[in-house]
Amino acid sequence: MKKYDVIVVGAGPAGSMASRTLAKKGLRVLLIERKRIPGMPKQCAEGINKKAFEFLDMQVKKNWISNEYDSILVGLIKGGKALFRTPRTKGYVLDRKVFDYDLAMEAKAEGSRLLLDTAVNKLSVGDDEVSVVTSKGQFSSTLLIAADGPQSHIARQLGLGRLNSYFAFQYELEGRPNLHSTLQVFLDSPSGLDGYCWIFPKKNSMNIGIGSTVLSGLKDRLDEFIKIMDLSSRKILELNTGLIPGRNKLKKAFYDRILVIGDAAGHTNPLTGGGIPVALYDGVLAGEIAVEAIKAGKVNSKFLHKYQRQWDRSPFGKAWEDGFRLKNDLTKQANTEILKSLFSKVGFETITGRKGAVKKLIEKGFTFRESRMLFRIVTGIFDKVIDYAM
Repeated sequence: MKKYDVIVVGAGPAGSMASRTLAKKGLRVLLIERKRIPGMPKQCAEGINKKAFEFLDMQVKKNWISNEYDSILVGLIKGGKALFRTPRTKGYVLDRKVFDYDLAMEAKAEGSRLLLDTAVNKLSVGDDEVSVVTSKGQFSSTLLIAADGPQSHIARQLGLGRLNSYFAFQYELEGRPNLHSTLQVFLDSPSGLDGYCWIFPKKNSMNIGIGSTVLSGLKDRLDEFIKIMDLSSRKILELNTGLIPGRNKLKKAFYDRILVIGDAAGHTNPLTGGGIPVALYDGVLAGEIAVEAIKAGKVNSKFLHKYQRQWDRSPFGKAWEDGFRLKNDLTKQANTEILKSLFSKVGFETITGRKGAVKKLIEKGFTFRESRMLFRIVTGIFDKVIDYAM
C-alpha cells in the first residue's frame, strides 16, 4: 500500500487548488477524482466575480472565460426587475469544463498524482495514518482533504453532519440571451412553488436553470420558465443536474487527520448559490494548514481546528453568515409579499449603487416598511456579500 503525505478526494476547484498548493510545497499528494474527466459534466451556472480572482491573486487565463458580465438583474419572473450596474457587479462566466480540467492538470504538473475514474469506497482513520480503499487500490496518507461535493460521503462517515441542499436543473441553450452581459436572477419560480431561477450568458449560449427545495416536477418548472422567457425554440445543448449547498454548512469541517472543504463543507454562499470563489479559497487555505500541520507533526483535530477558525474570520466566512441572514430575511412570508409589492411598482430600473436604490424608492413612493426592507437588502448585498459570494 503506497503512502502519501496527503490524499485529496475530489478534483473540483477546491480539491485541485488544495493539491496544487500542497505539491508546490514539496509534499507527496494523491488527488482522486471519480469522474473520467475533471469538470465533465459541469454542475454549475459558471459565474464568478472578478474580485475573487483579485483576492486570491490568481492569473485569469483567457481559455477559462466564456463571457464577461458587467451587471446583475434581480427581480420576479412576471414582475418588476432591477438592474444593478456598479464596479462590484463585474465578473466572468467561465467555461467550467476547461477551468476545472486546467486546475487539475496544474495540480498534476506541480507533482500531484492524479487518479481519474476512481471511486473511494472506504475510509479508515487510524492513530498513525488515514487509509482509503478505492476502485483502483488501497492508499494511505498522513492527512486527508475531503473535497467530494455536497453529498460528501467522507463527512457523513465521520459524523460531521449532513448538508441540506437545493435541487437544481439547468439547460445550456444555444444562442445568447438579449441581456448578453448581465447575470439574471429571479427570486421566484413558475407555479408559485419554492425556488429561484437564473440566466447566465456565455459566448454563444446561455445557462438557464432553476433551484428549489422541492424536487418533484422541477424539470417541468424549468421548461415552464423557458417558455415564459420565450426561449423554447432554442436548441438544448446540455442538461445539467445537481445539488447546490447553502441551506446550512458543517458546524465542524475538520476531524483528526481530516479537513473538509468547498461544497463538501457547505461553504457555498446561501444568498447567491455561488461556490467557485470560496472553493478556490478553501483549497489554498486547507493546503497551507495541512503543510503546517504535517511539518509540526500535529494532525489532530485540536490543531486542524485552525482551518475552521481562519475560514470563519475570512471574507468568505463573513459573507456566508451575511448571505444566510439575508436569504432567511428574503424568504420570510411577510417579506416575500413586500418584495412582490416592491417589484410590482418597479417596471425596469437601473441602479448604480446603494444611494441610487434609495433614490428610486423615494421616486416610486414606497411605504416606510418597503423602503426600510430594500435599504437593508441593498446595503447587505453591496457592503457585505457580493464581492465574495459569486
